[in-house]
Parts: sequence; structure tokens; C-alpha cells
Amino acid sequence: RTRRATDHALEVSNVYPGMFLAEPGKSEYTVIADWDTQLPGGSENETFMAFSGPVFRGDTVAFVGLGNVNTMGIYKWSRSTGELDVVADQHTAVPDSEYNFGDFPERPSVWTDGSVVFFAEGPGDTTGVYLSNADGELSTLVDMATEIEGEKPIYLGNANDAFNGTTCTFYAVMES
Repeated sequence: RTRRATDHALEVSNVYPGMFLAEPGKSEYTVIADWDTQLPGGSENETFMAFSGPVFRGDTVAFVGLGNVNTMGIYKWSRSTGELDVVADQHTAVPDSEYNFGDFPERPSVWTDGSVVFFAEGPGDTTGVYLSNADGELSTLVDMATEIEGEKPIYLGNANDAFNGTTCTFYAVMES
């Protein structure tokens, strides 16, 4: 798990990062997002400068991205429409909270309908695992305020293959 935005990927001034789709038998690659791509939901003229590894299921690719004005978020791209959308970023309100998301230290999980489950850190009890359904509606699956077997977690974690479309697994540590 990373703690700083720059820990998510290589940051060097003379490299040109990108997220691409390769298809067997084809010599051209599809650009999902690269250093020229406007960051959805980012500041004006903000483009991508770093990416996590991609997660690909159905026709949806999801990843953590960082913009050159330091906006970080979870993004998804649809192969069928070619659209790149923000799932959640540091400008997105945490569901049922007055706070915005702060950090996205782990790759998301994605399902064939375009639903995305992701781990996000935030202030107070907002650190948790969240779902963006196929329509883009956000909901909390579990956060630091959630009681699990009568106890609140002191640590939560999630992984990129932790969602099967209806159920999500996560890791939690509670104090005894």
C-alpha cells in the first residue's frame, strides 16, 4: 500500500506514460489514456502522467491514474464506447460524508457490467471499500465506522480480483 501520490508510478520528466490495448494479430494499439489525454474530472488542461497496472474484465479497463496537476483517481475505459470516465477522484465526495476521497493506494476490481470496486483512504472513518455500480452511483461497502462482529476495523484492505459482480471480499483487522 502506498502513501504518497508519487509512489503509484514512475515520475520522470522525459518519459511518456500511457495505457494501451493490444489485440493479437494487429500491429496497431488502442490508446486508452496517455500523456496527451485530458484527465476526466481533472483541472483544465490536466493530462495523465502516471498509471497503476490495468485491471481488465469484459470490455472495461480500470486503473489508478495521476494527473500532472496531482489529481489522483480511479478511472475506467469502455472498449465498446471508447469512453474514459472518472469513477472517483480527490474531487469526489465520499458517500454519506462531508469529505472527499484522499488517496487510492490499490488497483480497483472491475466486473463485466462496468461496475468498479475500489479501496480509498480519506479523513476520519471514510477509509474503506467502495462500489461504483454500472450507472456510476457510489456506495460504501465497508469503512472504518462499519462494525464487523461487533468491532470497528483498525485496518482495511482490498485487491483487484476481489469482486465477482455481486459480492466483494476484503481484508480487515479489528482490535481485540
